Amino acid sequence: MHNNMSLSKHLLQTIGKEGSKEGQLKQPCGLAAWHAGEIIVADRGNSRVQIFDRNGQYKYHFSYDNFRLPFDPVDVAVTRDDSILVTDYSNCKILVFDRHGQMIDQVGYHEIHGPWGITVKQDGSFYVVDRDIKCLVFYDMYGSYVKTIGGAKQGLNEFRFPLYVATSKGGQIYISDSASQAVKIFDGNGNCSGQVSIRGQKAGHIFWPTGVAVDKEDNVIVAEFQDVLGGGYNRLQRFKSDGTFIDRIDVDSHNLRHPEGLAVSQSIGSAQKLYVSDWGNNCVKSYQIYMS
Repeated sequence: MHNNMSLSKHLLQTIGKEGSKEGQLKQPCGLAAWHAGEIIVADRGNSRVQIFDRNGQYKYHFSYDNFRLPFDPVDVAVTRDDSILVTDYSNCKILVFDRHGQMIDQVGYHEIHGPWGITVKQDGSFYVVDRDIKCLVFYDMYGSYVKTIGGAKQGLNEFRFPLYVATSKGGQIYISDSASQAVKIFDGNGNCSGQVSIRGQKAGHIFWPTGVAVDKEDNVIVAEFQDVLGGGYNRLQRFKSDGTFIDRIDVDSHNLRHPEGLAVSQSIGSAQKLYVSDWGNNCVKSYQIYMS
């Protein structure tokens, strides 16, 4: 029996290693967990998206080469019909692929300039972080532009260097704003309702946040990295929806080096798997997390 809201700190497996062959990774960024247990990884350094099975074994990959610049996948998300959304940063597009890797549509025109993190809501609509314009862009389930929130000098809605985004079942939106050293919290209408923002390196503090994910109890998990000057901490921490610190997931011996994207699997009893793209080690690590 596990204590309420306790985390196992148990590293299950490491997927991939540095390289360009099938199943190898180079500077992996965002990732998503499919309902069948498969893992989708934006293998940015190799200009491709790779899919691994529930055991971490390579299945297939896909790319796209019909743009002026090389395919530049940063983050991935899965729609209700199992299509795969990919943010292509260099080409300023959100690409839509079927589950076999065939490109079927693209989203993003004048309203998007530097697409980075992406997440899909339960109703099929989705949000995209624009890192360059420092805002969050809303799209409906058909990929039509709805509105933009945030930007520079926008008061509570201001972003300085937003990266990744996640949503909860309750409709809250969590955005990692790395330069603000905070995770901003918004309601479903785009109104800022708070932030996780105690700056520092102690437990429960945040320094350089990257990936964000939400577990089945609507707690938010935050990845952080350590900069070249030693500021910050390579770690994974979990907070309640109001920003109250719960626990750290990893331990130092797991040797995370710039954790980037996060994704959680569907529940297995009282547990879920947490997947982390370890950018500095060119791999994906999975953890078992337990809840009440």
